[in-house]
Amino acid sequence: MYFDRIHTPSGVIEDGFYAVEDSAAPNGIWVFRVKTSAADDTRWPGRQVVAYAKNPSSRTFVAWAVLLPEGVSAFPPIEGISAEIVADIDARRAAKMHGPFYSLRTWRDDTLERLCRDAMERLLTPDSREDAGKMYARTFGRCRICNRVLTHPDSVATGIGPECAGMRQHREIVG
Repeated sequence: MYFDRIHTPSGVIEDGFYAVEDSAAPNGIWVFRVKTSAADDTRWPGRQVVAYAKNPSSRTFVAWAVLLPEGVSAFPPIEGISAEIVADIDARRAAKMHGPFYSLRTWRDDTLERLCRDAMERLLTPDSREDAGKMYARTFGRCRICNRVLTHPDSVATGIGPECAGMRQHREIVG
């Protein structure tokens, strides 16, 4: 399958939950979930799907975009179709590409989409990503990796519960 060839197991951003403060956001904060789809997913196998919470205190997330590693196309080449149709399809696909993000939805409000994308782009730098993960934990009292409730003050400070911290440390040692 095409996607198997370009799958990057390490991903672009570590799977988990992130909060980004933004005075222009609907509630002053953007809450994102980044999750890698299963390898057998029919739509985006092995891809990281970004979802946002319409209401920051909600546990309901809306799929928004797919993260693509640099230089990777979101789609397989199209064969057996006329050049004019391929050009039209490619133009529509290109309109949905924004840096490393391929938009999965059409927004009614272009400004809201741009603000959401700008907030998500901050997570592309490791320092901002770390801060956003900790902000999520402090704001909601939940692990930024698995979203379980954090009860220990050290876990809230680091943003990661003890089980996820152990798995993360193991992954860094082995990986």
